[in-house]
Amino acid sequence: MAHMTQQTYTTQQAAQRLNVSDSRVRQILMDQAAGSIGRKHGTAWILTEDDVHRIGLRLGKKSRTPLA
Repeated sequence: MAHMTQQTYTTQQAAQRLNVSDSRVRQILMDQAAGSIGRKHGTAWILTEDDVHRIGLRLGKKSRTPLA
């Protein structure tokens, strides 16, 4: 059976897709209400396509590339 991996993004990549600063993305990730968005690995955040979409919803924006 084939193993499928999901596309992951950094805060910088998510910020670029959402047309905001990467510090704004990190601010949302640190927000207590957003506790279920993203995974922290050391000092870096690892975001999935769904995480980027949910951050965009919190910002009131859509990502530049549509969800599949």
